[in-house]
Parts: sequence; structure tokens; C-alpha cells
Amino acid sequence: MKKQAREAGKKLSNMFRFCEEVFGEGQEILILVTELTINYYGANFISRYGCEEYFAHNKELLFYERQKAIIKEIEEQEL
Repeated sequence: MKKQAREAGKKLSNMFRFCEEVFGEGQEILILVTELTINYYGANFISRYGCEEYFAHNKELLFYERQKAIIKEIEEQEL
């Protein structure tokens, strides 16, 4: 089982590397992170075994969402 988890983890890391190389830091990475988050099996695997790339991009997504919320609040205050 541990060997299978390691292999799956390598594939997950490779998927992130592929997306980073092909798409850069575009919307595709955000879609990938979102899909892994809402997918029962993806989220379960990541919570159990971890994935550095997922956590890094998920953190970026949270910062991006927070930045959008702050900008919206500022714009509403200026009205």
C-alpha cells in the first residue's frame, strides 16, 4: 500500500510540474487545485499523504481570493 501511495504521489507531483511547464501560473493551475479539493478521492489522498505542490498552489489561491475580497471592500468604501 505504501508503495502505491508513493507512486500516486509522484504522479500527482508530475501532474503539477506538467501544468506549470505548459500553462505557467495561469487559470489551469487554479482549476487543478479546485478539482483536487472538491474531489473526494483527491482530497482524501492529499490529506492522508500530502502533496507539496498542491499545498503551495492552494496557498496562492487563498491569497488571491483574499486579495480580491480586500480590493472589493476598498472599492465599496470609495463609493
